[in-house]
Order: sequence, then C-alpha cells, then structure tokens
Amino acid sequence: MFDEKLIREAYMALHASEDTLSEVLKVRNQRKHFHPYRVVLIAAVIALALGVTAVAQSAFMKKENPEDMLNAAYSETETPARQGWVEYDQNGQMIVYPGWDRAAFDPALAEKYVTPHIGACGESISWQDYTITAEGYLFDSVTRSGIIYYSVENLNGVGGYYFQENGEFSWAEESEIACGVVEAGRQYIDGERSTASAVYLSAFFVLTEEEDQAEITLWDEKKQQGSLIVELFDGGGMAWAADSGGTVTVSPIGLKIDLDYFGDKYIANAPQQLTLHYLDGSSYTVYDEDALLYNRMYALQSGSTLTVSFDRIVDVDGLSTVEIDGMVFGLTLKTD
Repeated sequence: MFDEKLIREAYMALHASEDTLSEVLKVRNQRKHFHPYRVVLIAAVIALALGVTAVAQSAFMKKENPEDMLNAAYSETETPARQGWVEYDQNGQMIVYPGWDRAAFDPALAEKYVTPHIGACGESISWQDYTITAEGYLFDSVTRSGIIYYSVENLNGVGGYYFQENGEFSWAEESEIACGVVEAGRQYIDGERSTASAVYLSAFFVLTEEEDQAEITLWDEKKQQGSLIVELFDGGGMAWAADSGGTVTVSPIGLKIDLDYFGDKYIANAPQQLTLHYLDGSSYTVYDEDALLYNRMYALQSGSTLTVSFDRIVDVDGLSTVEIDGMVFGLTLKTD
C-alpha cells in the first residue's frame, strides 16, 4: 500500500520546484558536474571496480518488439485530462499543481514515424541482487532527444516506488535503491510487462550536440553504486519539420528552439507558451505557463538551445505552424 501523505508531499515538492518551466530547465554543464562518468572507457573501469558488468554495443540494431516501450512512454494516465491550480503552503510558498490533457497512444502514427528507429540494447550492470538492463532506445539526432527503455530486476522483489497523479514513476525516499537516466526527465512504467520481481521503465532524455551516449545510474541509500553507459545510434530517416530560418525544428517526439532569434531575454527566461498547429485546424499545446498546462515530458536548455520532449507522437507531416508566445512560425516537412 502506498503512503498517500508521502506521495502528496513528494508531488508537491516536485511541482513547486520543477513545473515552472524556468525552474525545470537545467544547464548541461551542471549535470556534468554531478555525473562525471561520460567516457565509455572510464565507465568500464568503474564497472570493474564495483563488480558490475558492462556490455558494449557496436552498431544500430533494431529492437524486435518496439511497441512495449512506446506504450509505456505514451499511454494515457488514469486521469487523461486535468486543469492546473495553485496553492500556498504555511510559509507562503507557491505550489503549482500542473494540468494536462494527454492524448491516446496512436499505433499507426508510431509505425509511420517512430517504430523503425527504435534500437536494441542489451547492456546491463549488477549490484547485489539487482540487475539493470537497457532494453532499447529511441534517439532523434535532429532534436537530440529520445527515450531509454530499461528494466530493474531482483528475484527477491522490486519495491519502494510510487506513481504520481500524472502517471510518472518515482522512487520513494525510503526505497532500498533508486536508479534513472542521468539526462532524463520523467519515467513511466510498462504495466504490461512489469512484475513483482522486474520493473520496466521508459525514461525521456535530451543530449547536447557533443554527446552520443546516455547514462543509467544505480544508487543505494548511501551512494552511487554503478553506472551503465548506453551508446546511441541514429536509425536515420525520421521525418521532421522546420521553419525557413531554422529557428524551430520539430520531430515526431520533440522540438528544439534557437533562442538566439529572440534575444537575451529569452535565453534568460524561456518562452511561456508553446503550441503546435495542424493543417486540419487542430492544435497541441505543449505547455502554457499562464494556463498551468504542461503536456511535455522534459525540457532542457543548453546555452541558447531549448529542447522539449512531447508527451505524444506528433504527425509532423500534418503540421502547419508553431506558436511561441504569440509569434507564429510556418513549418515545412523535411527528411534526412
């Protein structure tokens, strides 16, 4: 049984610090400061010292059953839509409870744009009775964003986690372990495959231009116990759309914006509203700070580049424009 008080407190703390976009955005060099193990050779040495096993991947290999990770990443929450609201704690600190309107997972759209580009992994590390295995990944080289699909297994059982109202998977404070992708935002569980002894997770991530690896770390209650490096290969050929000036680039799974176009104000304070408009007249609000609406999985600012991961697969062939704080940019379909 989950501790509702713990869940509520953790949820409040998360959204008090992260669901205002300007607070969510984190500069990449700060992450490097806390997670220095980026080179495969160094990671292998650390793995040997900790008694864990690292398996290298040498080329892109298509994942045999990509639907499992996509279902976990993009399925609707139990509450598919909710309005956001604001409360204040006893110290007057504002707490933002985000709203969202999740779209149902579309297998046909996934097959059209995403499924052919999901790679297979197989890398794993072990610590005590736990084994962490990278099952698969999706990497979009255009927006430098993607998803890692991995499992946490223990024959004696995996516990100490809970789900937030938006469907996000989180490790509880009293959990025996915690693990996650260093570059990742939200994680979602694969309910179809997960059991008492094995949990399957999809984690969203964003990389800088210099990076071509993702890192999964394993922690106990005291310190980091292992680090698993996943080499990422672009499956190639994923369609994308962009405006004529290259300010906005949209892929089926994410979007990046060149903030230099907007000047210093936007580099210091990210746009407050982002909406995709389709040729059929429909639209997808990725986020709107004023409306407390957050239909994104992750947002990362690195220098003057803002990258946002979508909470659904976008039909880039059907896009017409992207709206940023009321400014409209026309989009044209591209292919590699």
